[in-house]
Amino acid sequence: MSQRYSSLVAPAWLLLGILAFFVATLLAVVLVVSRMPFPGHFLADENLFRSTLVLHVNMAVLIWFGACVGFLWSERSSSLGRWSLVSVTLGGCGALMLLLAGTLPATPILSNYVPVIDHPLFLLGLKCFMAALVLQGGSWCVAHLFRCHRQLSALDLSLFSLVLLLALTLMTVVAAVWSLPRDLPPETYFELLFWGGGHLAQILYAQLLVAVWLRLMGGTALAGSTTLLVLMLPVLAALSSLWPVLTMDPRSAEYRDYFTQLMRWGSWLAVPFIAWQVWRERAAFSPVMRVVFPGSLALFVVGLLVGAIIRGDNLMVPAHYHATTGAINLALMGLGYAWLQRKEAVARWSMHQLRLYAVGVMLMVMGLALSGYLGVGRKVTVKGHLLDEWSEQMSMTLMGVGGLTAIAAVFLFVGILFLLLRNRSSSFDLSSRHT
Repeated sequence: MSQRYSSLVAPAWLLLGILAFFVATLLAVVLVVSRMPFPGHFLADENLFRSTLVLHVNMAVLIWFGACVGFLWSERSSSLGRWSLVSVTLGGCGALMLLLAGTLPATPILSNYVPVIDHPLFLLGLKCFMAALVLQGGSWCVAHLFRCHRQLSALDLSLFSLVLLLALTLMTVVAAVWSLPRDLPPETYFELLFWGGGHLAQILYAQLLVAVWLRLMGGTALAGSTTLLVLMLPVLAALSSLWPVLTMDPRSAEYRDYFTQLMRWGSWLAVPFIAWQVWRERAAFSPVMRVVFPGSLALFVVGLLVGAIIRGDNLMVPAHYHATTGAINLALMGLGYAWLQRKEAVARWSMHQLRLYAVGVMLMVMGLALSGYLGVGRKVTVKGHLLDEWSEQMSMTLMGVGGLTAIAAVFLFVGILFLLLRNRSSSFDLSSRHT
């Protein structure tokens, strides 16, 4: 019976993530168009823009990334049983609550990392989804508790690091709940509430990228002592967050600066070594990995470079995180193809889709970075920031073209997956179809 339940969990997590990614992409159409110079004037409702942005960020990052973490945990064990089925069900309910809250008359709060709809249903949805991840991660730990570390693969160690990083992230948020007075203005309260945990989550997301690379390489290589140390470096960096959590007021400048610097220097620690190790095995790359690895690595490096030159609250900030999250998105799309490849050949169109997405995100990042350099503000529509200079108009147009290209690539991704799933028991090959 346990085996029967376990076989349902991994596909359910992946399906939840793909659905969230698809919804986020639909919402992104509104966001991209509202920032373009000409069509943006027809979609200039600020409240609609803010609510859409809240839902987009949570679906595109929190639910999509979190569900894929749940997929990796559940895929790596055959003895998780009913508790894992409970976890993915709880996660789906949490995601649905977030979407339903977006339709209610409530104030959108554009806090960094985890923007929220200030409504009890939205906050309950967040709690349910986090509880689902805790339950799934805990189930994975129980299933691997009695393994000697010499028997663990590098992928297993990376998944264990994700458990530890999730625990530290949630502990930081809970500590902020206890420390912050609830009578603060909502904008201030939620900004401070998720500041520390949000920065730790960025370290977790970078570690997710590493885990996906290892999974796409087969996930069977045993971890040596050097690999163990490297994979635990981000966890050790995140452990240092206990000092500000225990000794600093979340409202203090020192607290905010500590987590900013921790994210800046701690998020990428495992990436160079693992990337080098993966590159050494490039002769064994699958077709998916030949596109995903260089593309995601390039986007991640660009994201780090843009982040290093941020000097204010402008569009340089979203340029930075769209590059880094784009790298993770590309890897996760490759993960979806790799999982289905066990049942069907990945079609040539899949490779085109991955390349199209990488190019689209790169163009969008360039447009955002140039706009930020020119002083265009964040989280506003065209109406909220008049684009008087031709250079501002051109950079925002480049952002729009890149964003729409990436959106088209995501729609293509969902369509290809749908066809592969629908025809998984046949010999369907997308590259052989004729229109």
